[in-house]
Amino acid sequence: MRVRPATVTVIALVLVLAGCGPGPEPPSEPPSPTSSPSLSVEPPTTPQPEPDTAAGPEGPTLPPELAARMPPEEEIDGLVLEAEAAYVDHRAAYDAAASTGFTDPDLVETLFATATGDVLDALEAEATALAGVGRVVDGRAEVLGTELHSLLVPEEDGTGFGVALGVCLHIEGALEESDGSVVYELDGEPVHLVVRLTVHEGTWRVATQSVQEGPCPEGLGP
Repeated sequence: MRVRPATVTVIALVLVLAGCGPGPEPPSEPPSPTSSPSLSVEPPTTPQPEPDTAAGPEGPTLPPELAARMPPEEEIDGLVLEAEAAYVDHRAAYDAAASTGFTDPDLVETLFATATGDVLDALEAEATALAGVGRVVDGRAEVLGTELHSLLVPEEDGTGFGVALGVCLHIEGALEESDGSVVYELDGEPVHLVVRLTVHEGTWRVATQSVQEGPCPEGLGP
């Protein structure tokens, strides 16, 4: 995105608005054209899948003990849809909380409940920073498209199953002072993200997000 020079705090805000949080970038294998789990499966606790455990176009090559941890194939499509809906809800919760400058405790609590790990840490820091200086975000983020990027194999105890999504996100708006004067503007150009969501205490939560190079892939964006 094109941005105007601004303070470190404002730059951090833009990273959150763009969906970018700290932490490792998800694997760089091409996005899968369908939601079939045979196209890309990541072993647990491994940021980059090893060649002999990453699923390819001919089907999964996970060792049997890892493949046995995965949900039944007939459930995968529904789980991916749940993850996609959870990400849309996460973006809406961010917009609502940011529009108040993170001063509404109910909206902030709702937002925090949609995230975990690195993303939650980044949101907590951003909320504290903006609330401290009395600035608000007048804008919104629209999810233009999503697609399955990969699946995350659960741990031995069954926790940690997740979905990585390719996302095209359209961001527009501005960071403003309490009097309405503009501090920082976004240009609204769509950005391409890879977003990891995991099941945490029975709900989908955003765990990591990273901005990808280049525009949204054809068919994913507007």
